[in-house]
Formats: sequence, structure tokens, C-alpha cells
Amino acid sequence: MPDLAAPEVLQSDHPDALDTAHAGGKGVNLCRLVRAGFRVPDFFILPVAAYRDWIAQDGLAIEALHVKWPLDRPDAMEDEAMTLQARLAALPFPAAWLPVLAKNFIAGHRWAARSSGILEDAGETAAAGLHETYLALRDLPALEDAVRKCWISVWSARAVAYRAANRIAPESAGLAVVVQRMIDAEVAGVAFSADPVAGDLDVVTIDANFGLGESVVSGEVEVDRWRIGKRDGAVRDAHVGHKLQWVPPSSGHFEDMPPAQVDVACLDAAQLEVLRDLAVTLENRFAWPQDCEWAFAEGVLWLLQTRPITRMAARWTRDESAERFPNAMTRLTWSVIFGGFNRSFRNSMENIMQAPFYRGPWFERIEGYVYGDTTAAALYALHFQRKWLERLSQGVDVEPSLHALSWVHDLPQYWQRDQDVFLLEIGRLQAIDIDAFDDAGVLDFLRVVRDLGERYFLPNIAISFAQRNIYALLYQVIVGKLGHERAPAVFDALLAPAETRTALVNRDAMELAAHLRRDASLRAAVQAADFVDGFPLDIASAWPEFGSAWHAFLAAHGHRETDIDLISPTWGEAPAVVRDLLLALADGSQHDDHNTQRWQKRKLAVEAQQQLLDTHDDYRYTTNEVIELARVYTVLDDVEHYQTTRLHPLFRRGALALARRWLAQDALPCIDAIFCLDFDELALAVAQEPGAISAIASREWQAYREARERTPRWSLDAGVDEDETAADEDQRPGVPGSPGIIEGTIFVVRGTEDFGRMPAGAILVARTTNPAWTPLFYRATAVITESGGPLSHGAVTARELGLPAVMSVRGVLQWLRDGDRVRVDGQRGRVQKLG
Repeated sequence: MPDLAAPEVLQSDHPDALDTAHAGGKGVNLCRLVRAGFRVPDFFILPVAAYRDWIAQDGLAIEALHVKWPLDRPDAMEDEAMTLQARLAALPFPAAWLPVLAKNFIAGHRWAARSSGILEDAGETAAAGLHETYLALRDLPALEDAVRKCWISVWSARAVAYRAANRIAPESAGLAVVVQRMIDAEVAGVAFSADPVAGDLDVVTIDANFGLGESVVSGEVEVDRWRIGKRDGAVRDAHVGHKLQWVPPSSGHFEDMPPAQVDVACLDAAQLEVLRDLAVTLENRFAWPQDCEWAFAEGVLWLLQTRPITRMAARWTRDESAERFPNAMTRLTWSVIFGGFNRSFRNSMENIMQAPFYRGPWFERIEGYVYGDTTAAALYALHFQRKWLERLSQGVDVEPSLHALSWVHDLPQYWQRDQDVFLLEIGRLQAIDIDAFDDAGVLDFLRVVRDLGERYFLPNIAISFAQRNIYALLYQVIVGKLGHERAPAVFDALLAPAETRTALVNRDAMELAAHLRRDASLRAAVQAADFVDGFPLDIASAWPEFGSAWHAFLAAHGHRETDIDLISPTWGEAPAVVRDLLLALADGSQHDDHNTQRWQKRKLAVEAQQQLLDTHDDYRYTTNEVIELARVYTVLDDVEHYQTTRLHPLFRRGALALARRWLAQDALPCIDAIFCLDFDELALAVAQEPGAISAIASREWQAYREARERTPRWSLDAGVDEDETAADEDQRPGVPGSPGIIEGTIFVVRGTEDFGRMPAGAILVARTTNPAWTPLFYRATAVITESGGPLSHGAVTARELGLPAVMSVRGVLQWLRDGDRVRVDGQRGRVQKLG
């Protein structure tokens, strides 16, 4: 690799041209465009090394220049910046780089000097417009001066404030400069392959004006605007602006628009079509919606630059959250997991998956429930659709794509390594006697648990994304070769041999329930006991073998939660829940020997895999690889969740320790109200006195109770019909989850308090289910959920047990009541209420 200590500009084919540390974000993007075959005006890049040589003449390291300016006093900060910039303006252009610049400068053209920051045009910190650009440079002295001004702009007040706000290290304050030949544009502007304002991914939006694009990107002039259907090319909206100014190519400065062009559209239908094609092509090429700058000169379209769109209007719905967060969520739970989720999101996208980073939260707690941004979900679905799935649907072998995504193969090993450290720390925390701590000590304990969870959770989003997209890829392979009807059964058969932790828990529970099936007296005693204070001593004395097995089961799996919310006790804290689950298993009809089941599953998996490979001869190795990855991530995603829940009892132990003390001081209306305070409010109560949060705790406890009784709105988008399924009160559509048709009586399970009341033979109705609910399926004859799809836990478990299932039946908990008779059509995804 060339030594940049010897002055050298970067051309698009230079080995360092795709390294932002040398070329900056804008420079890297332009080089990628050239290498991808797009028509880009000639350019070269003055690398970051030139900037560092220039600023080193001041005799100060960059770290020393990154002074701590008063961010809370903009006027003082501006004064500091101006003083520093005046000092830097005295620095001459570095002598070693003068001949290099002169060698690449071609007289007779107009040139532009465009700042290219190290983090500029990157996904998370786009920094658009943060540094300077200079146009219409006709001679070498003008170019030298413009480059120095670009470098000086690194130390403007807005640039320093931006870096401080985004916690960007001082050494990252580097700048390359793209020196690019200017196009004599008749018309120019920007095109987005989406509408970021409306959050609409199905349109291309175009802003344009006569002359250079600076009049468009500056936002200072009214310009022409179009919204065009991405697929059909139809113009959805068109606005011809009253364009009073423009930037002619000859001057590079704002001038008055010629009167004849003020109210004339600057683009015709043919040009709009070409721009739509460009925007869609860029989106497909980079697997992400793009914001590009372009120009028409002599009828030819030039691409000036492109960057990922990193912020769009959020559309909050329950689509992405109802299955993961089905119930009202307490404020303490949300304040604890939200930070961890966001850190995992950033780490997964930026460091593991190398995907664009979408700025803004993916989930928010609104009106007591968690809502997901469907725009963000759609963006990442699009990203992986383009990177993985479309290659297969186009008949392209996905093997190169899989091997290029090395993180998919490496992540399970790295996670396993980190899990060992996590479990050792869990063991240490379990041994701590927090009752010996004062309130401040307990709060510190909670911080340690929270921070441990955040570190452990860092790769979680990448694991979930990998599993979801490998599943989608495998499912598409199956559909393409064996058809839609056979796909669910073959998919389940292929994954059945994966030995998940949930399967182990269920097997242990089945063995424990076997005691109840064999001994009617024991079953009656267990059913009659309340288990409120733990395992009944009389049962332990009369049936010691069962008592021993019970305690071994809870010792192994007692950390398992019934709901993600910290207000919900774990199995170890709520033995009555475990009792109800065991009774459900004892009542179930499926009690085959585990070894027999295991061999049957393996036999079916081998047969399914052979069927698929026989019809997929061209890519047998790749198909086999996808199957193996799907099995690996089935196990990984399951065990990751199983181990994460070990944090749940630890955090509850600390929170309840504070709650008992504060309840005795009348600071809480009840012990569970502690979970309705966020983490900062816990810290406030510790720093001042528990009474400081008394009113907040009472208010939020009441709000939480009301939220639990309320069915959340599905969508918060204005204009969305929340009651769109109410037109037919006798029938509701859903998503097919498991085939079969059955009629029966429904029972609504809203939480663990309903487990013991669910009658055998009922149709299970719930917002969603999780692995801890699996024993209930053995008592059910069918399953209906408000969320989820064919690959959700409820659907997969229902198919395994042969239960008809319909998922994503909107508003089902309001529509149906205990005792209603319904017909469940799992093949068509329909639920009909019977008279």
C-alpha cells in the first residue's frame, strides 16, 4: 500500500480511496460510484494527510486544539472559534503538497473544492453541510485558498459543537478535500429514493432548479419539487416553485433568475423518468434509500454524490412490537432496557453488520405500551432483501454473499466467548447480600446489573437480524423449489433437530409433569395447594422424589420470566405459575418418549433436506449452508434470550429491596409501584428522600393499571382506521400460522394469572406467546394471537403439536370473550365467530 507520507493525491482506483481515514466520507462515496460504473465528473482527493501536515505547522497536536468550549454559551463559543480560525488562517498551504496539487490541476476548467470529513456522509454521523464547499475555482491560487478554507471550517463553532454532541473523539476531526471538475449544469438538484418527510419508501422525491445545485441544497430558494411512484413512474405530486434566484455555472454565486424562467418547470417528463431510474438504481446498488445530488449538462445526467438517508419520519405502530412487548410496560423496565436496546442497535449495525445506521429510536414507550417505528423496520427489511434475498430470486448463487457476510459465521463464536464472562459475573452478583447495603448501595447494585445487561446485550440485534433473514432466505429457497403449501412443514422439519434451551426446559418440565400423571393423589394434592409461600412442606414430605425434582427444576430454570417486564415475577418467585404449567402438561395428550421424538425429528429433517437438495442441484452447497446457519441461529437466539433472563431476578431483588423500605416510609402506594418509577427517579429518591417520589409513584402506578386494562391503539398514524376489521363482526382475517380447521370454545390468556384457569380443550387466545407459555399449548386445541406471523413462537409450536393457528388477528382480545365459540381456519388465516 502506498506510503501517504510521500505526498500523493487519491484517484478513484487508489488502494486507500475507499478508506474514510484517508479519503473522508464524501471521497469514499464518489470512488464507490466510479467503481460501480456511474457517470461522475472527474475528481481527485487531497487526503487527510495533507490537512494534518497543514495544521501541524501550528506546532500543536489536534488533541490540543480540541479545546473545551462552553457549549452552553453559544456567543462565547463563537468567539473562541473565530479566534482559533483566525490563527489557523495564517498558516500557509503545506509546501510539500503544492506541487502535488499543481500537477493534478488542469487549467481551463472550473473546479469545486468539497470538504470530505472522516465521518461525513457516514451512516450515523452524516454531518451534511457541516464543512465548507467552494465553487467555480479557475486558477491554482484560488484552489489553494479554497482548500485552506475547507480545512479551517473543521474548527467552526458549529463543527465543534456537532462533534461534542455526537461524542466524536478529537483525533476524528480530520478532513480530506475532493477537488472536482464542475459541470456546466443547465439544471441540478437532489433526488431521494424515498420521501423522508412522510416516511414513504414507495416514492422518489426530486428537488431541482436551473443552474448549479447549490440553490437547492442551501434551502434558501423556493425550488421545483416532484414526488414520483417508485414502481410505476407516475407523478404523485408536482410543485413548480417561484424561483427568484439561481446559481449560474459561470459565476458559482447566487444571482437573480431571468424573469422568463421564474415560474417555469426546470425538468421535463423524460428527465424525471431518468432521475427516477437513477434513484432506484442507487438504492438497489447500495441496498438502502439514497440521497443523491445530480446535474444535467447538454442533456447528459451526471451523478455528483450520494449518501444513505439516515433519518426519516417515524410511523409508530404495534406491528414490530406487539409480539416482543405484548403488554403495558412499566417505566422502570423501559428505562433499563431502552438504553441497552439502543446500544445494541448501534453496535450491531455499525460494528457487526456494517449496515447503514438509522438515526432515531426504533421503539418508544407511548401511552404505556411499546410501539415500533415501521419505517425503520421497512428500511432494514429492504436492506437485507437487496443484499441477500433478491440475489436468490434472480437465480444468482448466494454463496458469495454469505461468505462476504463473515459476521454471520463469526458471531456465534464471539457470543459464546462473551457468555462465559457474563455467567461468571451473574454468579458473583447472586452471591451478594444486598440487605446489608444502604439505599445508595442497592442503587449501585442495580446499576451494575443494568450495565452488565447492556454489555451482554450488545450483539443481540445482530443475532435477531441474522436469524430473521436466514429464516427468510431458507423459506424462500423452500418455496422456490417445493411450493408454498409444503414450505411451512418442510421449514419446521429442517429446524426441528436444533437443540434449543427452550426444548430442554420443556423436556425437563415434561419429566416433572410425568410424576403428576402417574400418581393421581399427588396430582390432586398439587392442584389443591396454593404454592404462595413456595413448595408445600406436606407435599415434600409425602412425595420426596417429586419435591427433589421440583427444586432441581427451579434451580436450573427458576430465572425464566413469564413477561419481559420487571414487574412480572420469575418462575422461581411464582411457583404457582410453574404448578399451573405442570398441570397443563399433565393434562396434555402428547407424552411420547423424548428419545423417540428426537429420532423422529431427525429422520424427518434428513428427508426434508434431501428433498430440497434433490431439487436444488445447482447450489447444493449453498442450500446446505443456509440450512446449517438457520439451525445455528435457532439455537443461538433461543439460548441468548434464556441467559439474558438471568438478569431479571437480580434486578427485581434490588428493586424490591428498595420498595420494601420505601413502602414502610409511606413513599409508595404498594410494593409493585417501584416498577412505575424510572431509573433516574430511583436515584432522586436515594439522593434526597423516598418521599420525593411519592406523588410520582402514585400517579404512575394508577396510569400503569389503567394501561393494563386498555387495548392499545394499533397505529398512531393520523388517518389510519383503527377499526378497519370491525366491518364484519362475525369473521376476522389474520395470518396463517398452522394448518387445520377446528371449532371450539375460546379462553383468553392475558397473563400468568390465567394459566391455572385455562380449561383443557380450549382454544388459546392471547396477544402473543413466548417460550415460557409452551406447556399451555398441550392443553389447547388451537391458537389465536393478536401478533406474530408464520415463523413466530406461537405458530412454530402450534405446527409442531398439530394445532390449527391464526396469527395477527387485529383486535382479537376485544372481539372475543371467554366462552365464545369460533371456527379457526389455520390454512386460510381466518377466525369466524359462531352463533
